[in-house]
Amino acid sequence: MLRSIDHPARGRDRGCVALLRDRRLALLPDGRQFLQQHEPLRPECLRLVGAGVAELEVEHRDEVLEARARERRFAVERHGARIEAAQHRLHLDVARDQASHPDYRVEQWAYSGNLFAADGRRFGYQLKFVRAGVSFKPENPSRWAVRDLFVTQLAVTDVEGKRFVSAERINRSGINWAGASPDDLHLWNDDWEVRQDKNTVTLRAADEENGRNFGIELSLEQGRSLVAHGEEGVFQKGFLPINASHFYSQPRMPTHGFLSLDGKQIEVTGTSWLDREFGTSFLEEAQSGWDVFTIQLDDGTDLMIYQIRLADGTRDEYSI
Repeated sequence: MLRSIDHPARGRDRGCVALLRDRRLALLPDGRQFLQQHEPLRPECLRLVGAGVAELEVEHRDEVLEARARERRFAVERHGARIEAAQHRLHLDVARDQASHPDYRVEQWAYSGNLFAADGRRFGYQLKFVRAGVSFKPENPSRWAVRDLFVTQLAVTDVEGKRFVSAERINRSGINWAGASPDDLHLWNDDWEVRQDKNTVTLRAADEENGRNFGIELSLEQGRSLVAHGEEGVFQKGFLPINASHFYSQPRMPTHGFLSLDGKQIEVTGTSWLDREFGTSFLEEAQSGWDVFTIQLDDGTDLMIYQIRLADGTRDEYSI
């Protein structure tokens, strides 16, 4: 039974204690979701609930600890092999962290930027690679067995022309149709590619299906230092510790190259922004998705707003 909450950063809140009394909160897979469904709580109460079992005096402490241990072992139970979780401090290292991390279930590399032609026309682009783990160690020995799926999205915006075009590719890794090197930055999905050579990252992708006929061939130089999100590179996305990712960005990467629209090649320059993320578990049942908004100001300020949405349409407290 909950007797008291004493959180060093927020102090004692007896109103929260009264609301939580007699609830075996920590025994539930997601105690916060239970409370949201059964009794509305003020945000400060929810934060106190997530403070951790070490700060809560409850009956059946052994059961609580075992329940959380089961959550930490979920990757073994669900995937038949050990998959890493983003629960440790991340010491950012460009050479290591730009490469693939196959021991995590999901990772992404998202490049986006603002580009300008010599005549002043403005363009935007995004090239995003996502690796989604399907089976950590497939039982089928065939090269066709699906360990990972790669989803890659390409988009270009013509600001003056008020036009947006996009394309997507999905391929498996086993037969080399798509992949990500664990040794260096090399991503591919069919003939779409990201590759780093020394300090230059090259992006190549084009789509000619359904009359779209657009693409990019860009060179990105190293911009500002890597910026880690969350606490020391661990971005907590939910109540359970397992629901987190390693997440960092690299803004203001000087960019030059070519963009094509309707088969016409346009020389462009500008800056790009990289979002890099890897982890194993992200959203909880009460969460429905997320929104990310980034903006770069003329004074050199770079801003990111990250919102996690709950199923009822409200904003989750784990948003940054």
